[in-house]
Amino acid sequence: MRKTFVSAVALIVAGSAAFASDLRAPAPAFDWSGFYVGVNGGYGASNPSTRFAPNDPNAYHSSCSLQFGATCPPSASLDLSGGLAGAQIGYNRQLAPNWLVGAEADYDWSGARGTSNSNFFLGSVGPSTVVAKQSIPSFGTVRARVGVIPTAPLLIYATGGLAVGAVRDSATLNPPSGPGSGGDSGGGYGYNCVGGQTCFAGATSSTRIGWTLGAGGELAIASNVTLKAEYLYVDLGRNRVNAVALDGGAPLPSSFSARFDATLNVFRAGLNVKF
Repeated sequence: MRKTFVSAVALIVAGSAAFASDLRAPAPAFDWSGFYVGVNGGYGASNPSTRFAPNDPNAYHSSCSLQFGATCPPSASLDLSGGLAGAQIGYNRQLAPNWLVGAEADYDWSGARGTSNSNFFLGSVGPSTVVAKQSIPSFGTVRARVGVIPTAPLLIYATGGLAVGAVRDSATLNPPSGPGSGGDSGGGYGYNCVGGQTCFAGATSSTRIGWTLGAGGELAIASNVTLKAEYLYVDLGRNRVNAVALDGGAPLPSSFSARFDATLNVFRAGLNVKF
């Protein structure tokens, strides 16, 4: 995350500096103070690892016990990505000629989603796969902004604050296709799997609260219109999904847990109208 953030800031600063050096005539005065509204669009991506673990003695015996010939489900990369679009509202206060403070709130609809596959050997069943999925259908932020104005129509800023987002996580355990089946029980827990059919499943959908940090550049193209480009790192925290045996075969069904990190690197551009 740090490398991505530093790289994004460096690109924004370099691009802004290049633009400023290309100005041929003195820029007209521009007052950044005031309220504004706007729209934005861009792309979000992340690649966190999803981690899996058995939740009960029988699940452990069937997946991690060397004595039983099983293997624990390994961590797998969740390749999350998708487009996004939304709107923002904010207020700027220009301090002296070259400094600015402000606040901004935004909301974006997001198509960011990803899938990971973790292959392992489930005792008495054989080669199996845990399929984990995550989507972030929408998110919003409320952020402070602090900026410098190197030339009248150009603002370079850092920003950070609160993030809120809808997150959906799911995990399923799928045995190999075919007519075969298998199962195991012990300690009051059990499962039965049929070849080619989902054996364990679980899902959650929740609104999550986290934080965001980023940087950007904004350029005035008219007396009350600006264009901006920015990077945000959005962290909506961690979540755990329990994939529970659909056919327990014992007083209690065995289960596996999938642990997710909900993060997003947001790259977007926008247009603002100032009042």
